[in-house]
Amino acid sequence: MHGLSALVSRLAMPTAAHTGRWPGTMAEGPVTWAGDSLDAAHKTLPKPVRPIAVAGLDPAQTWRKVRATLRAAAENLDHTGHAIVEQLRLRHRKLWRAWQLKEQLRELYRTITPADAPAYLKRWITAAKRSRINGFISLARRVGRNFDGIINAVQLGLSNSLTEGLNAGIRLIQARAHGYANLDNLIEMIYLCHGDIPTPLPTQTH
Repeated sequence: MHGLSALVSRLAMPTAAHTGRWPGTMAEGPVTWAGDSLDAAHKTLPKPVRPIAVAGLDPAQTWRKVRATLRAAAENLDHTGHAIVEQLRLRHRKLWRAWQLKEQLRELYRTITPADAPAYLKRWITAAKRSRINGFISLARRVGRNFDGIINAVQLGLSNSLTEGLNAGIRLIQARAHGYANLDNLIEMIYLCHGDIPTPLPTQTH
């Protein structure tokens, strides 16, 4: 629907005021970008001269698990995942470094205090630019261009998850009705479904 983004923002404001969560500069975006850069590094960097392998897996099986291991959050890795990361550290330093940069950027949202966020992110940008990994050099520039917005999101606790959830809900409402000819009717249905407005059903007699 034309203008759906504007409609989502308009409708999110009352809900945000009620819940205390305001849509703003996305906080999740940089971590997603880092995941994409890590994927690119996995695809483009040459495999190590000496194949890596971990207990219980041959080299081919180990390598097939590398991508999923790299994309997983460090705190969610199992014993095999940690073993694969350690093998990458020993035998595939660039790919391990790409994983490390991804995890360090995640820490911006996990453990770094809002007051320390600007200095931490500046250090991360410098490290990424010096990594000699093309995807992360480009990512460092992208993060630099969006620096103020990223820091605002961290310091104010902003997230685009509310807007994205409302967007998905609107599309579901449209799909169920096979579209709305009247925009006002669509807006009324959105408020009914997402506005926490108690509405008696037509079948209720009391």
